[in-house]
Amino acid sequence: MFKRTDQSDGNTSFLPEDYIVRQTERRTNLIALTLFAIVIFGVVAAFFVTNRQWSAVKQQQESINARYTEAAQQIEMLKTLERQKEQKLGKAELATVLIEKIPRSLLLADLINRMPEKLALLEFTLTSTKVEPPPASASPAPGKPRSLAGRAIASATGKQDEPDTTPKPPTYRSTLTLVGVAPSHEDVSQYLASLQASPLLRDVTLRFSEFTMLDNRELIKFRIDAALDAAADARSIEPLTATRAGAFDTGRVAGVDGSGEPEEER
Repeated sequence: MFKRTDQSDGNTSFLPEDYIVRQTERRTNLIALTLFAIVIFGVVAAFFVTNRQWSAVKQQQESINARYTEAAQQIEMLKTLERQKEQKLGKAELATVLIEKIPRSLLLADLINRMPEKLALLEFTLTSTKVEPPPASASPAPGKPRSLAGRAIASATGKQDEPDTTPKPPTYRSTLTLVGVAPSHEDVSQYLASLQASPLLRDVTLRFSEFTMLDNRELIKFRIDAALDAAADARSIEPLTATRAGAFDTGRVAGVDGSGEPEEER
């Protein structure tokens, strides 16, 4: 029952052996409980810290989503303003189509003032044809790649990119044909070069130049084709000073009415 230690060891204990064992076990259990409590406290603290971090991340996500929604509304408003601007520009272009940039009287005056003195026109034809736009493709165009921000904005607004339905103003291509006579090829070449320098015309081409008999006189009959420059604006062009010494023949010229305005076939 009792434990006795030899006196030569310098330590003598008279406590029962089972009491010492229980004390040792109690001390061991206390240390184990303390360590277990520390571990539990660490787990709980880590849980609260992680939960707090997740709450902060969630708040940031909600803030970012709110800013994306606000940006999406601003972008949608900007798109609406751009569509209104395009519609107004389309209406303005439709209105400008009805206004001729090159008055026919100015065109006829330019053609006459560039004629050499001994050259005369027999026919003048002006034709305008509508340029049809290219047919739209049946298959939709592949969409552009969208970023995460773009997808988030589209998801927030619930709208996709709409096709452009703005009406396009019609465009016309005007061509003219000049048939006349001249005493020599030099006069024809001079008139051709003068027309090629005109800011109102483009693609000026001499179709033929050949001898012909008119009123028992041998003359050079020619034909010149040209197109009106669609980008030309008579308001920014200085009129050419008349270079012909004599008055233009008042005989009938094909394509010109009695008031001097050319007829237009459209």
